[in-house]
Amino acid sequence: MPRPRTTHPYSDRGTFERLLILIATLARHPGIGCPDPDQDRRDKHHNALALVQHQWEQVAQALYPDGDAPTPPSTPTIERDLKLLKQYGILQPRMYRWGYYLGTGALSSDELRMALNAIETMGQDQGDSTYRQVHQRLTQRLKGFQFNHGDAHYPVHRNLNQPVSWTDPQEMIEKGEVTHNLFQALPQVEQAILQSQALCLYRRKAMYDATHLGAIAVWPLQIVYYNIGWYLLYQNCHDDGLVIGRIDRFGEQIDRLSQTRSLEEQRQNLARGHQLLHLGWGLKLGNAQEQRLELERKLPLLDIKIRFVPPGSKFIIEAVKRHPTQTLDISPTKGPDGEPTHVDFRIKLPPRSLDEFHLWMVKYGAAAQVLSPPVLKEKHAQWVQSLAQAIT
Repeated sequence: MPRPRTTHPYSDRGTFERLLILIATLARHPGIGCPDPDQDRRDKHHNALALVQHQWEQVAQALYPDGDAPTPPSTPTIERDLKLLKQYGILQPRMYRWGYYLGTGALSSDELRMALNAIETMGQDQGDSTYRQVHQRLTQRLKGFQFNHGDAHYPVHRNLNQPVSWTDPQEMIEKGEVTHNLFQALPQVEQAILQSQALCLYRRKAMYDATHLGAIAVWPLQIVYYNIGWYLLYQNCHDDGLVIGRIDRFGEQIDRLSQTRSLEEQRQNLARGHQLLHLGWGLKLGNAQEQRLELERKLPLLDIKIRFVPPGSKFIIEAVKRHPTQTLDISPTKGPDGEPTHVDFRIKLPPRSLDEFHLWMVKYGAAAQVLSPPVLKEKHAQWVQSLAQAIT
């Protein structure tokens, strides 16, 4: 009677290393085996195992630079190795029609579902073409994946803010709405941000100051979505001033400049930009001199006080985190409906933010009364007079 086998079929060193290289291949190249969506496959048979085999050889060369890697496996051998990974729960016991990957990578099943939801809303609602393409690939790749709780693609969360202009170059072509703006060159801008590379951009629209038109040398810092569109936060090379400009107001031409700097410098200036956004109201950041004074706490701030009455006061009272400097003084006197008769909204802002704050305030109409400062009272009075003249 033959003795029972005591060694594992993968106990041989070469066989074991072959399996480890396969695991490394799946870990480094999630989705390997999926057909290229840009490749015309109408007349070709897709061989997923051949793609895995090719990538296995590339990984083996990187792991064994001296050339002593195990013998490359045949596709039947790779198929057998994949079955073993399923047996031990490293792969799920199902067909992988859209590429192989190990579990959910660094994410749990629920975290992966949340990430998919966030990627989808960035791609579909905010119109980011890169996120849209990534979501399409992941959705295809994850077909058949067993999530813990129901359908991963059900949109539990959604951001309804949408851009008011075209953002996806491919969609522009399909709709016949090609506008030749900076969205066509956004991958190069993203690369320049990460490489701390200065660029020459071409601003073709300036809504408030025509002197800002034309070529400008900048350090791109971050691509930001705000309210109705995508903006570029950048730093001017000539005076270090920080600016936010809407992406579709720049032309598609960009030129790489010779200046570079460290990523740490990028982070520091990005932090300065966000500090200005945090302390101000809206996207207007002021000029370079104002920014330096403001960040050094040497710039006098406007002490703004607005009295809101119903129905606008109800919305003001519930928004307790509208701005870091805000205070609410709620009247103890109640009206017939039991609500406070008014609330005084007080906030400290740099002068650069006055215009955008006023635009926000006037949407409350007669429910908002300016108490201070005089410069805002005068600005609001002029606006009311202009409105009255326009409707008479």
